[in-house]
Amino acid sequence: MNFKKLIFLFTLALATISCSSDDDGPGPYVFSNDNLSGNYKTTLLTGDIEQTYTVNGTEVKSVTKIVGDTFQMTTVFGANGSYSASGQYRIETKITTAGNTTTDSEIIVVEDEGTYSISPDKKRLTITIDGDAETFDVSLFNETKLNLKREINETINNVPTVGTFKVNYERI
Repeated sequence: MNFKKLIFLFTLALATISCSSDDDGPGPYVFSNDNLSGNYKTTLLTGDIEQTYTVNGTEVKSVTKIVGDTFQMTTVFGANGSYSASGQYRIETKITTAGNTTTDSEIIVVEDEGTYSISPDKKRLTITIDGDAETFDVSLFNETKLNLKREINETINNVPTVGTFKVNYERI
């Protein structure tokens, strides 16, 4: 084998060995304060709540569905852990109890300031406003979207309550 062919094969082998998995493109977007930091608009807000009341010894289920729309909200997550949300949106609440359904809608005005903390390993975000903390599971986080979900299973005012709440944000 001539010398030029050996150098070519050596160069080819070296180039193949030098390629590593980090050349396959960026890895997952890391859930961190720095990456979360920015301004977001709300794109979805839903709530599904089921409560079980006991009336004269009989269990009665009440199902509440909440859907938000007409979002004019800005939410800001600061790299230092600060949180603020301002604006307004409309919610429609539909409550079905014992076969009877009522529907209501209202405009919600928001002016909140507080803090947040993250748990990157568990993909959780806790928002604290006026000492009240709410913890959400992060179901999606990337360069442009943040989707949060919160599930509850607790007794509220002596009524067993199960619920799921979802809030989706888009970076602006």
